[in-house]
Amino acid sequence: MVLDSILWALLILGVLGLLGLVIKKIPVLRVIDPKKIIELNQQAVKHSLLELRLKRKLTNLKNYLSGKLTPVNNFFSSQVNKIRLAFSNTEERVQNKINHHSSPQTTKDELMSEAEEALKYNRLPEAEQKYLEVIKLEPHNLFAYEGLAKTYLEEREYEQAQEVFEYLAQQGLIEIAHLGLARVAAGQGRLDDARVEYLAALNIKDSLVAHLELANILIELGLQSEALLHLRDAKRFEPRNPKILDFYIELSIVNGQPIEAQAALDVLREVNPENQKIPEFDKEIRKIADKLKTKRSHSSNKITSFGIQTNRKR
Repeated sequence: MVLDSILWALLILGVLGLLGLVIKKIPVLRVIDPKKIIELNQQAVKHSLLELRLKRKLTNLKNYLSGKLTPVNNFFSSQVNKIRLAFSNTEERVQNKINHHSSPQTTKDELMSEAEEALKYNRLPEAEQKYLEVIKLEPHNLFAYEGLAKTYLEEREYEQAQEVFEYLAQQGLIEIAHLGLARVAAGQGRLDDARVEYLAALNIKDSLVAHLELANILIELGLQSEALLHLRDAKRFEPRNPKILDFYIELSIVNGQPIEAQAALDVLREVNPENQKIPEFDKEIRKIADKLKTKRSHSSNKITSFGIQTNRKR
């Protein structure tokens, strides 16, 4: 009984509470217009439809543009790939070049080439610097020492040149060392020492240059006959060289050798007919020939035997 009474009491209280809530919301319900609610629902539907339609149009436009722009996109993509490949190849080439120039062997070879060119064109300070750099990289490079010695010769730094040539002799380059020391001695005016060194070089190796240079030294020493012998040996290397022929004719005339001078003159006429010294050579050779002929003629008339002139057939 008591439980039933409690339940009925709770039910009545719930109904009264719901009724009070409805009474409180009556002003709000009066403001709401059911027609407007229907219109709002319709607008929401319309907005949803418009949104779907716009999405479809954008999707179609995207597909259309994608189809039209695909060739362009492919073109630009290919160009970008080409540029990227070009940069990649350039980077590789640059790296290879860096590696190439950073190689000690390459650096040494390039320095040697630059040094030889500088020496050839008489840029002597540059040549000296390059040869020293090679020696710094490769202390036993004898070709660099030889080039350095030649550079000192051209600079007339004879003491330094002599020191380097003596070092080359110790390293086994005997012929080069003797030839270099001969040039040092000649440059310092020590002609007898130069003669000794040239002969030592020729004793190791017969060469055109050594014969020519020694001939000049011998002429300065007044040894004309010996000079002619070495010039004759030089002519064997290049028998049609106009400069050697010119020199040989002059020295043959000085030594009173008209036959040798005439033979060399005949060759000179062939190889260098425009040589302005040919008429003068011809004239001098005839003079010597006439003198020798006269001398032989006089000496033949004076042939005697114990003071008695002998008979000769004419």
